[in-house]
Amino acid sequence: MPITPEQIDAAAQKYYRDRVRRALLGAVAGPVGIVLAVWAFSSIVSGQVIFFWPIFVIVPMLLGGLGRIVHKDEIIRNRKKELTRRARAHLGDAEARRKLEQSETPERDYEAEFGRGLQPPHPPHPPYSPGQISRRDERRRRRSRHRHHRDNPWD
Repeated sequence: MPITPEQIDAAAQKYYRDRVRRALLGAVAGPVGIVLAVWAFSSIVSGQVIFFWPIFVIVPMLLGGLGRIVHKDEIIRNRKKELTRRARAHLGDAEARRKLEQSETPERDYEAEFGRGLQPPHPPHPPYSPGQISRRDERRRRRSRHRHHRDNPWD
């Protein structure tokens, strides 16, 4: 836990360097690396250099990296504020501890908010037991089956 201003400044600088390094490495190892590999493979297989279409992926990724570099001072300043607040809370400042607890967002329960994956929405009424179907549903099923038979002579 950095406590002195020098330690906080060094930790904020390290945080910024790590963040930029991860962003650039993620871009090169991720989308940019994949599209370059696909482009190189397709150029080799075709026997000629084809249009360099990965530029449409590389330019936005570079602009995102440049955005991090341009906002260097803001990123470092925000990190220093956060580290200073944590250091004050660690040293026993009640006000800083209260602000730190307020700023920390609890971990969200995505399953409760969004369900478990791609599942159909649950009906508003209680589910029926396996053999029980409402009369209305049974009539709809019969009409649908009858319509299907009438329209499709091959069944």
